[in-house]
Amino acid sequence: MTLILTWASMTWAQKSFSLNKQQYPPTLQKKSTELYYGKDIVDPFVWLENIDAEKTQDWMKAQDQLTRSLLESLPERQAILDQMNKVAPRQYFDAVGMYKTDKFYVKSKRDQETGRTVSTLYCKRKLSKKAEALFSNADHGADSHFSTNSGSGSSNMKISPNGRYIAYGVRTGASLWATWHVFDLKKKLRLTDKIQGLYYYSSNNSITWAPDEKGFYYAAAEKEVEDDSPVNQKVYFHKLGQAQEKDKILFSQKDKVDWTYSHRVTDNRQYLIVTSYDQSFAQQSIHIINLLDSKQPVVTVHEDPQSPTYYIGNIGDRLFFQTTKGASFGKLVDLKIDQSDILKWTETIPEKKGQSLNTAYLIQGNLIIEYTKDARTQIEVFDQNGNAQYDLPLPYDGWLVSGFKSHPSSDWIMYELQGTSDPGSVYLANVKTQEIKLFKRQSENYNAVQYETKYVFYTSKDGTKIPMFLTYKKGLELDGSNPVWLYAYGRNWAAKPWYQVQHRVWLDMGGIYALAHVRGGGEYGQEWQEEGLGLKKQNGIDDFLAAGEWLIDQKYTSKNKLVVNGGSASGPLAGAALVQRPDLFGAALLSYGAYDLIRDPKIRPGSLGVHGDPENSQQEFQSLLAWSPYHNIKPETCYPPVFIAHGNLDKGTPTVHSLKMAAGLQKAQSCAQPILLQIAWDRGHTVGGIEERANQLTFLLRALDLSLPKEFNIE
Repeated sequence: MTLILTWASMTWAQKSFSLNKQQYPPTLQKKSTELYYGKDIVDPFVWLENIDAEKTQDWMKAQDQLTRSLLESLPERQAILDQMNKVAPRQYFDAVGMYKTDKFYVKSKRDQETGRTVSTLYCKRKLSKKAEALFSNADHGADSHFSTNSGSGSSNMKISPNGRYIAYGVRTGASLWATWHVFDLKKKLRLTDKIQGLYYYSSNNSITWAPDEKGFYYAAAEKEVEDDSPVNQKVYFHKLGQAQEKDKILFSQKDKVDWTYSHRVTDNRQYLIVTSYDQSFAQQSIHIINLLDSKQPVVTVHEDPQSPTYYIGNIGDRLFFQTTKGASFGKLVDLKIDQSDILKWTETIPEKKGQSLNTAYLIQGNLIIEYTKDARTQIEVFDQNGNAQYDLPLPYDGWLVSGFKSHPSSDWIMYELQGTSDPGSVYLANVKTQEIKLFKRQSENYNAVQYETKYVFYTSKDGTKIPMFLTYKKGLELDGSNPVWLYAYGRNWAAKPWYQVQHRVWLDMGGIYALAHVRGGGEYGQEWQEEGLGLKKQNGIDDFLAAGEWLIDQKYTSKNKLVVNGGSASGPLAGAALVQRPDLFGAALLSYGAYDLIRDPKIRPGSLGVHGDPENSQQEFQSLLAWSPYHNIKPETCYPPVFIAHGNLDKGTPTVHSLKMAAGLQKAQSCAQPILLQIAWDRGHTVGGIEERANQLTFLLRALDLSLPKEFNIE
């Protein structure tokens, strides 16, 4: 193996960029057959699903060694890594919230020697010039980090109503479980309270403070099992200073052992609003618990799997909800509980056709709505009766990383905005005066003048108009020679331009980053989602392929310079585009995605999501088989260079998907274009750190036969 790797490295150094089948680690093919509706599905790589087996581990290590030996010794790779370290923010700021004039935020800094990120909570008080450090993740052990909200990167911390305490979650390594702690902001010490059993990927990965600050509500599973989804979750109340074992159970559903819960308490302390979900987050019900009268039965006010509905807050006896019930694009309603407990629903802000209601906030009696209009974020402010007040402008088209952070005691809201070329900044906005000001900038290395973002529409296969963002350095010439990194999400959420350091360096390399808003995402309401998911997934794939064709037709790029990319929920989309049209792309980057959609329900039971289950019906089976990336790899086909990355401890999307996809492509490859697999060791749902991301760009440099600009200082 050593001689092969050395020879391969030499050929790469000479820019031949090729691998023959003998240079890959030997891959066992063990025939396995499953019968679905009279059709045999043959799979030679089922054995890779036993990821802990010695032979699987050896194969993973050999594949990863091959990838790293080809990439990490190249002079261009070091130049790319140097540029990444040059432009990457040395520290990150995440908005946490406010109490009166106190502003709380987390500053994260990566230790260059250990590679570990230390995140510290700071408080900036009105009369103080210097922010005060309160505590950090380092206080909880070498491998700990703050739990985040839905993977956004914003620390999941909750300030108590009167500003006395802050509760925060901590995870260790790649664990999917968070332990919550309480910090006394007045005494400047961590309390002994420790709450376990909160699952990272559930809607309940947070807590809700009681208005009197004597405790908080949370949802937890009976036990933590790393390889399984949580079961038998219940909603509890924790009294400060009390052992978790004594916490009171407020809500559970014995017949729905795999359901999860989110929760909010009304400002008048009377009601706890509990929302329950199944593992796919499709089925949903909302329940109201009377906290002041335990004899009152739990009232179910909503039970409709087709109409997601979320509680956002209350003013007196009016409970406000956002819902898609009877409104594909979303609307705001309020529920009034009168003295006789008769429930009365009223429409507060009607649906706006063409504008998807993403998130609603109730702040200082104002309803602040985050809409998506033609894939762009738009913020509108209404009074409590639904009368329009004003629009809140954003500095540029970007992503609101974790929405708005606020506190009932403050007129100010905090939010973080980032874009493809901008690592982001934390801003403050006053809901009364409409004043907006910069609070913290992530990086001084960002120069907005150097980049521009163009907003376009293109036409898909069936005539549907699709919006797309294009970001690049100013002065770009449309001569068909530019390398383009094409990405789309296409699953429920409306993806927005976000920052990743490899994208920023890609722009510095002269590349274009294209974000296509294909069907299946949340850009245009439920109908847009349904037209690109489940049995209609091919529509989203067609939209993605049409984006590539449009970019070529408009002279932004050419086939040999176009990169198809997808990761996580967008991994299946990119994988399907690759295997359906290998001739359209010059290279592919696939990261921590699911590619075997026939066995996916068996690989990760309980995580069915939006794709479907082949055992549900013959129609679902045939639909999945028609586009499942792994099952549509064509034998003896010349695929473009492919780089597949995955963390070996990924529990959300198991690593075996990438192992099987790599093995399948290597087996089918009829030409010398490389199919590489990189493992991010001891990491979960991620492609790895900055050095592993440098490998992605080094791969693209050779795959597309690019040259680095002079400012990269190649030695």
